[in-house]
Amino acid sequence: MIPVSDCLSHVLTSATSLPLSTKIIPLLDSINSYSSADVSSSASHPPFRSSIVDGYALPSLDCSRVYAVDKGAKVYAGDDGSGGGVNNNSNSDMACVYVTTGAIVPDGYVAVVNVESCVVKDGGSSLTVSPAFSLPANNNIRPVGCDIPPDVRILRRGQRITPEVVGVLASIGEKEVEVFAQPRVGVVSTGNELVDVSSGEGLAGGKIYDANRYTLLGLVKEFGGEGVDFGIVCDSKESVGEALKKAMLECDVVITSGGVSMGEKDYLAPVMRELGVDIKFDRMYMKPGKPTTFGVGEIEGRKKLIFALPGNPVSAVVCARLLVEPALQVLMGRGVGGEGKGGGVGGGEEGVRVKGILVKGVKLDKIRPEYHRVIVRYGGGGSGGGFRASSTGAQRSSRLMSMVDGDGETSNGLALLPSAEEAGRRIIEDGEEVEILLTGKVLGVQEEKEEGGEDVTIIMVGGEGEKDVGRAKRVLEGGRDVFGFKAKTYIFALGEEGAVEAAIKSEELEWEGAGKLVLVVHFKKFCDKVVRRVGEMVEKRAENMEATIGRIGCGIMGGTFSFYELYCGSRGGMMLVCLGAGGEGRGEKEKWKKLLKEVKKIVKRPRDLIKEDGSGGSGGGGSR
Repeated sequence: MIPVSDCLSHVLTSATSLPLSTKIIPLLDSINSYSSADVSSSASHPPFRSSIVDGYALPSLDCSRVYAVDKGAKVYAGDDGSGGGVNNNSNSDMACVYVTTGAIVPDGYVAVVNVESCVVKDGGSSLTVSPAFSLPANNNIRPVGCDIPPDVRILRRGQRITPEVVGVLASIGEKEVEVFAQPRVGVVSTGNELVDVSSGEGLAGGKIYDANRYTLLGLVKEFGGEGVDFGIVCDSKESVGEALKKAMLECDVVITSGGVSMGEKDYLAPVMRELGVDIKFDRMYMKPGKPTTFGVGEIEGRKKLIFALPGNPVSAVVCARLLVEPALQVLMGRGVGGEGKGGGVGGGEEGVRVKGILVKGVKLDKIRPEYHRVIVRYGGGGSGGGFRASSTGAQRSSRLMSMVDGDGETSNGLALLPSAEEAGRRIIEDGEEVEILLTGKVLGVQEEKEEGGEDVTIIMVGGEGEKDVGRAKRVLEGGRDVFGFKAKTYIFALGEEGAVEAAIKSEELEWEGAGKLVLVVHFKKFCDKVVRRVGEMVEKRAENMEATIGRIGCGIMGGTFSFYELYCGSRGGMMLVCLGAGGEGRGEKEKWKKLLKEVKKIVKRPRDLIKEDGSGGSGGGGSR
């Protein structure tokens, strides 16, 4: 496996070997393109002396005198400056003239006083400045060329064109701009299991909708390329070869997804070799995205970049951000003028990196460094600021939701985590500083959830109708007071012993992800059976998940509560607490709060239960 930095070096070196083409396009169409030529101003801006305020132009700097006002001579923005017969001679005895913001200040006038400081009398024929003050020359007047002098470089070759740059170019009269042409990027999905969502077909057995093509075409657009959709290709060597050749003929860059592992139906690498593609690497030392393959092909005398990405959606997205984006920016001319080297936000593996606090700790992969999807905010946390990163939950490479938070936020960073072998340990602790590669804009912290209290599910089992619905509400009230959470999901499975088993098996609880706290609460006649059954199920789950169980007993609310605790070793896991409750009475909410405070202690110290001998488990490898 090749380190990511070496892989990126191969990509950038290959990208710089391709020729760049240019074109002249309308100004508004140029945003996010890169200029292919320097642009300088040909004239001064503003081209005339203009007023900064609405007010009166004065012929002298003396604020103590009474001025005559020429009521018929007013100059508005857009006028040529001769309005109302203004006398443009330099004469301190000239009458004052009313001017608006942006209007020409006629010759002979040395200052403008805003209307709020002017007192006009005698039916508008005389004016004094009140209170009088020392008036500097050219007060409230913008001189000719003060914003942009002539022959000043506005745009550098290889510079990205932003809306602000477009505004400056428009202000100097440029209506078109010469840019490097967008690279054409072909996107192909491979797999017999894929169905195009736009086809209107339902999902038969073994079929899934193709998410990769839509995601990658969207990323190409975000990166500034021109995406070309080559559809879905079935798993046959001939079909893959035909699609790849067609895409190479029509595009500068080709991105495929799927078919790059070691299976019988993985044809991308052999097809690339048959088409003469020089494969630079076919395994990356990272998670996710290990099977990513990259090469340079040539067809009809033109070089092409080929990115064969894994079929798992998250692997495809992460590798596209790390490798494809910087390649496209090179092909779009970024930095060819010798400046602007290095990524902007989202500028690939070389992009903007920051140090930030990982709000909740995570388990490290045994062998590979990981690009862990996070949501990055700035500030908060009681430390006065800084970047703070929160995991998006389960990091399975098939789970595209690890790029999107359920609260409506999108992952805007990748936490760069070492392997356990490299770090000499298995866990990044809560609040530990990590390096973060930014992939999007960072917002300020608005309201940070209390650690350990997010994504709470409460399952009520074995109750007695309305009575225990009320009890469930009091559990929630106590939880809000103690954890500060707004629970996303509540499952009230009242009166059925089997409901807890169904709930625990439910995929909705995402047993592998999101750092969830699940409270299973059960009462009275089902208490012992539920505790025993949950214990069996949790232990079985724990064995499968290589996690650790802790069991605690305590006496609260006049009865005994049996705790079964599951912690899956990291932020990539969750916490389950099973409470067998006996007794009831006055002040039930306060008693639940007291109990939940004990639960909170468990949530904040789960790592203490992970065995030092390694039975605490870790995520496996696999070609994800």
